[in-house]
Amino acid sequence: MDHLCLIIRKTRAGRTKLLTTSATQLWLKKVLLTRIFALQILVMTGNKGECEINDQVNPMTVPALVLVGGQNVVKNFGAKVGDLLVAYNPKTQLFSSAIIGDTGPTDNLGEGSVLLNMELLGIKVPPTNKAETFKLSIENTQVLVALIPASHLFREIKPYTTENINQRVGDWQKESGFATPEKFIEFMKSFQPKLK
Repeated sequence: MDHLCLIIRKTRAGRTKLLTTSATQLWLKKVLLTRIFALQILVMTGNKGECEINDQVNPMTVPALVLVGGQNVVKNFGAKVGDLLVAYNPKTQLFSSAIIGDTGPTDNLGEGSVLLNMELLGIKVPPTNKAETFKLSIENTQVLVALIPASHLFREIKPYTTENINQRVGDWQKESGFATPEKFIEFMKSFQPKLK
């Protein structure tokens, strides 16, 4: 799955604007996901608990994306683990709210959790084996991802669930002037030609 990443930030006047540069666009074109793995995704919580169970998000029940590691333009704009995002699959016209659940290698924006990819593909039945998990791979579609930097503390609710992530993203969108999630998707889509 190719990810085209939009970084959204509020201005001091409360307006929503897209942050991007030609360097961002070139870097984002190189980001490619080849496989999705049903791995547990780490989230920094402080209290890891026994077997670090408190430091993990279930990829079957929480929509999450792995943030590219190292120093890069996405991190320079302030994106970090726990921040909110919206992912949109133009091929299926489906979208999902999610969180940044972990930091990965320096050359890959990262795989989506099993649930995130299921939502972007419109699949309702979770995989039961490795072959079914690999079928969730989105390889021939550029998925738009709008990261919302510094949103990890925006009305934070733990443990993370699909419901509270959707609520937080929806609240952020309304406070940013988007009456509905669909209006936000239209905003994201308006930048797609500029990112190709």
